[in-house]
Formats: sequence, structure tokens, C-alpha cells
Amino acid sequence: MWQTLVQAIADRQAEVALLPEGVKAWIKFMRILFFGGIIFTPWWKFPRYVILTMILTAATILFGKFFFPHYNTLSVGAVSQLVLWTPLLIYIFFHWRTDFLASVKSGKPFTMFFGVWVAVVSLTLSASHILNIIGVGKIIGS
Repeated sequence: MWQTLVQAIADRQAEVALLPEGVKAWIKFMRILFFGGIIFTPWWKFPRYVILTMILTAATILFGKFFFPHYNTLSVGAVSQLVLWTPLLIYIFFHWRTDFLASVKSGKPFTMFFGVWVAVVSLTLSASHILNIIGVGKIIGS
């Protein structure tokens, strides 16, 4: 079992290495952006949810490759992200005005920076979600 897990990690790394540079750049951008929210975790819940979702996404991709080695990393990742990120997007939708828009309008630099970070995270999640829906559609269609 341990060897299978190690093989799943190696397979994932090999597949990621073969991705187009634009896709690799997008993945790196998302990691930096989402995990960058750690500076806000003592004051707001949302960054904790983002970081937890990223960790769960990484774990489900790894275990997805372990249990379904015949699927490529992008396919496993797209399904994983759709399942895990949808609740996060719903949370953003219902808390946008009360939590995030108020942060930008607060006039306090750190709080405003948080609001801008939330806006960029929200746009990035939305764009990535659309791309994942397209990707899962291609998986189902094939």
C-alpha cells in the first residue's frame, strides 16, 4: 500500500511536469494567493476556509490518483475542486456584502487589503471553477 501511495505521488508529479507552462503558472498563482491568506487567519474565518479547502483539495487529488490511477491529475483535480470549492463559492456569495465589501470600505489599510485579497480570491475561484466545469464536461463526454 505504501508503494502504491508513493507511486501515486510520483505519477502526479510526472503529470504536472508535462502540463503547459500556462497551467503550471495558474496553479502556482493559486497556491501563492490562497495560502497567502494565512496572514489574515487570526482575524477572519474566510482565509481559514480557503486554506483548509486547499489542503483538502491536495489530499483528495493525491488519494484520487491512489484509488483511480488511470485518470490523469487534471481530471482528478477538476472533480475534486468542483466538489470542495462549490461550498466555498456559496459562502462567498452569501457573505460578500456583510464581510468583504465592508472590509474594503472600512478605511483601515490592513482590513482593506483583506477585502482586496478576498476579491482576487473570489475572482480566481470563479474562473477556476468555470474551467473545472468545462474539464469535467470533457471527461463525461469522452
